[in-house]
Amino acid sequence: MKSWIDNTRPISKIDAEICYLLKDDFYYGPDSHPQIVERKEVDPLPTLDFPRVVEQMARTSEVSGHEHQLANYYSGVLSAAKRHEKSFNEIHQYFWLRFWLWNSEEDIHVGFPWYDTLGEIENFIKSVIETESGEVFYDVDQGWELDVYARDGFLYIQERDPDYDEVYYSVSVPRDPLIKSLIELIERAGTQIESLSNLVGHNYWRPREPVDMPAKEASGVSKKLWWKLW
Repeated sequence: MKSWIDNTRPISKIDAEICYLLKDDFYYGPDSHPQIVERKEVDPLPTLDFPRVVEQMARTSEVSGHEHQLANYYSGVLSAAKRHEKSFNEIHQYFWLRFWLWNSEEDIHVGFPWYDTLGEIENFIKSVIETESGEVFYDVDQGWELDVYARDGFLYIQERDPDYDEVYYSVSVPRDPLIKSLIELIERAGTQIESLSNLVGHNYWRPREPVDMPAKEASGVSKKLWWKLW
């Protein structure tokens, strides 16, 4: 038994969402921090006019019914990348997702700062759904550690900074309501991303591996460009 479990704070519920991270413009200049900050070499990206709680994020619940708008935004990203001859590895951050667990009333906001793709998020959700008792999930990365345990119908969640031994949140929450919301969330996100993939021509949100530019022929012309995978 993990020692921290007996010291968790009980909360009645926790919400879950997957968000599409959005940017105002496409930066095509050199990979230099001062120039990135100055942002002189940018192209504007299509704007989204459906309501959002946070301007730079679109929750799956907010995107429902507006998939074509979001696809138009991502098509703008791909067009800018093609125009400036950027590899996918240079622009993959425009397709990042962010997963959150939160309870605003209790000031709980569990983040997953190193999970950028649907596949990574699905791995966590699958572990939570399938594990009724015992160790559910554990991961640690730069300045971030997450530990999740299941016992007696509750999930115990601790997020901390291992570098400074600082605990951000240590809570327990009823498992069944969260399982229900996670199932609905991953189905909604999967359906949306399938729709976006069909609209823009490729699934850029699920895989972790970058989409590489193909080798050029002797003539200097590629047989197939990464932005025309289909």
